[in-house]
Parts: sequence; C-alpha cells; structure tokens
Amino acid sequence: PQVRDLVAAQLGTPPDTVPQAALQRLWDDSLGSPFLAEELLQSMVSSGALVRGPDGWRVVGELRSDVSVTLARGILRRIDRLGPRGLSLFSAAAVLGRRFPLTVLQRMTGIDDRGLLSHLHAGVAAQLVGPDEPSPDWYAFRHSLTVEALLTQLTPGSRAELAAKAAKAVQILHPELPGEWCLLAADLP
Repeated sequence: PQVRDLVAAQLGTPPDTVPQAALQRLWDDSLGSPFLAEELLQSMVSSGALVRGPDGWRVVGELRSDVSVTLARGILRRIDRLGPRGLSLFSAAAVLGRRFPLTVLQRMTGIDDRGLLSHLHAGVAAQLVGPDEPSPDWYAFRHSLTVEALLTQLTPGSRAELAAKAAKAVQILHPELPGEWCLLAADLP
C-alpha cells in the first residue's frame, strides 16, 4: 500500500488508478525501497512504457527493469570497495543469476576456499548477498538490481566467456544435470 501511495503521489493520480501491472513491477523490483521505486517509476515514464492518457495512466510498453546509470554506479561503487577480485567474483555470480551455487562459482573462478569465503563475508557485510537459507551451498543477491548492475559492466564477450565457464563447471560438477542443475545450465546467458 505504501508503494502504491508513493507512486500515486509521483504520478499525481488517486492510488486506486495506478495500473496494477506497473505497481506490481515496481514492488517486485524495489522491494518497497522508496528510492528504488521512484527511480524505476521515472524510468518507466521516460521510456514511454507508462503514459498518461485521457483516462489516466496506462501501460503501453514493456515494463522492463532498467537500472538507471546513477543507481548502477552506486551499486558498483559498493562492489568496487571489495576490490578487483570481489568485482570479478560477484560478476561471475551475476552471470549465474540472482541465486548462485558456491561450488559452481568457485570452479568457474578458480578462487580458493579462503578467498571465496572472505569475499562472501565482505559481500554479506556490504548487504549485497546473503545465504540462501533453504539451500546450504547457495547464496543469493539481495536485490535483482544488483545482478543487473553487475551485468551492465560486462562486455558481451566477457559475459559469454563467464557463461561458458559456468556451463562447463555445472557439467563437471553435475554431469547428469539433475533437477535445478539442468535449469541453471539452460538459463545461462
């Protein structure tokens, strides 16, 4: 409700007239953060995906989650504080998706146990990632916008190279590709 009220105020419209699809996308991508909700709303309006018509606001385009340059820079600055090795590690993790298995990440990056745990603890302290509780070997980015910001700083070649390393690591660690391993390999960019 608070996100709806914030969006309505920004659009200058009653809360019950905010398009549900836009509201849902803003909630999913901002997780209730007012700053993120406002940034993403402005991106929707400026891209023409959300327009004011004679009957009020309506969705006319794809409600993509574009990370603004400012927001991406802010996220990347936090990651840069972890050093070049931390940036490389979390960039590789972003290629795996919002959730990522540590065994695959370690195999694809070649980082030792101590380095991996050190960077993960730093990522947790910076509130970028956290353990994915139901799965002991998995971690997750706290927000999908972090994944998008990391992917934006990769060249297409670097992204393809990391995806190939990830696919090879998954295949080596789980040759039969059971269950979620098949889905992870299939979703690599």
